[in-house]
Amino acid sequence: MSWELNQSAAQGAVDGTRTSWSDLDGHENKIQTAMSNCAEAAVEERIFNALNKLYDNAVNPLTVTMIKSGRAAADSAQAVINELKNANEEMTGESQRVVADAIQDSGKLPDYNPGEGTSTTPTVGPQKSGEYQV
Repeated sequence: MSWELNQSAAQGAVDGTRTSWSDLDGHENKIQTAMSNCAEAAVEERIFNALNKLYDNAVNPLTVTMIKSGRAAADSAQAVINELKNANEEMTGESQRVVADAIQDSGKLPDYNPGEGTSTTPTVGPQKSGEYQV
């Protein structure tokens, strides 16, 4: 039994996806800045508090989970490529199981932790949980 893999094409697709997806790193900070500007312009405590809660409870978790999911998909695809290459060289029952496991793991969503971000060098962020820098 043999696995068919055009490794250079598959690797190119994964690399391109990873590069495009990395453009979204820190995107939650841009959204937070826009929401902070809205809160500042409204000059109303209830609106300010509502925007803080919306960001903390919905926007940030959704954005971070989406970006982490894209990263995880690229990582999973890379693992499948690596395992298929190794399986073609060995083609043992164990190699086939590892490939199948890598493919199955590719659909798992990453965990989200409250307050988590995606940028490697955060720009504007909450001073404390639930507070914007305005």
